[in-house]
Amino acid sequence: MAVSIPEASTQRQRNLVRFTQCIPRYCVTMGRMDEYSPQSRMLDRLGFIVPVWYPPGTSASMRRSLLEVTLQDVETCVRPENICLVNDGDADSRNLLKELSRTDEFQFIDLETNKGKEYAVTLGMERLLETRSALAFLAVRDADGDHFIQDLPHLFRTAEAVQRITGPVMVIGRRNSLTQPMGWLRGELERLQNRVLLDAMRFNRARAGTVLDLRFCVSYGDFPDFQSGYKMYSREAAQRVFNLEASERMGPLSPEEFWHYGTESVSVVEGILQGVTLAEMNRATYRGQPVSGFATFQAAEFYSSVIAWILWRLQIPSTECVLLLDNHIPRLDLWFQPEGRRLLQKIRDIVAGRLGLNVPLSPPKGTPFL
Repeated sequence: MAVSIPEASTQRQRNLVRFTQCIPRYCVTMGRMDEYSPQSRMLDRLGFIVPVWYPPGTSASMRRSLLEVTLQDVETCVRPENICLVNDGDADSRNLLKELSRTDEFQFIDLETNKGKEYAVTLGMERLLETRSALAFLAVRDADGDHFIQDLPHLFRTAEAVQRITGPVMVIGRRNSLTQPMGWLRGELERLQNRVLLDAMRFNRARAGTVLDLRFCVSYGDFPDFQSGYKMYSREAAQRVFNLEASERMGPLSPEEFWHYGTESVSVVEGILQGVTLAEMNRATYRGQPVSGFATFQAAEFYSSVIAWILWRLQIPSTECVLLLDNHIPRLDLWFQPEGRRLLQKIRDIVAGRLGLNVPLSPPKGTPFL
């Protein structure tokens, strides 16, 4: 909405109003103009973790290319010793990662076997928190070349601004589309997971006598991009969220499922339960990911496992669990495709089975007319 500029205003005041209409929203609503941090401020206050694992069959040239893109120009934002590469049991990338770490003086953790992204990120977070006491913010960037370094300053400034207001913060690098980067099917399933997660968090916070704080996410859509892998945490938020001692938090999942499937949703849920504020900032993304490990998972098992864990961890009563799913399944375009309907029914059945629920055979079809 345009801001009215009084005729009596000086030219300087009119110019300032016009300028504030053009700068990022967080600079206007969350801080003064003199609090806009120069990029050099990040160097000593920011670190990040890159978990590395590529699907079998990824060529050596593709691995090198993706890692070089991921690490290109990092010195503009982060000192090399504040970057931690974690090899998640990828034997074919091990020598390359050792070479890069030795040449550029990155920190390096080498896992002999594949433990899962959530495990690798947690290990990297614990390393930086232990060895780099000056770091105020820690980010996670995937090794698929899709998390561009030029977006890091925007996440950093957003994190700084929100932290001044609320304390511990997690900033999500939001994609402008779910479908274009990942394909229609995966986009639909992430919509389901995100909507169920949002409802479950609201339910949990209401039962705790409070309201889910989405003030710094509301500009972008009907749900935050919880599943985006590009995230930044204030130091206190990272300390609250990441912990390898997680056996009591796994619920219906095995340790292998928790560390492999729990990527993104676990950190969001644990953050909310530990009083961390969510924020979002738009980021760039490829139309079509260069490489993805998603194809190595069975879609029904993957999404149903995570949804079941979300409902368990947020203590949604058994009588309400399937209702949260049924509120959203018929909204998806996927529901109106025969194969899609069978997939969604399977996800629903697996969730019910994992949580020991007795449910109707099928979600209600809704009203007969549009």
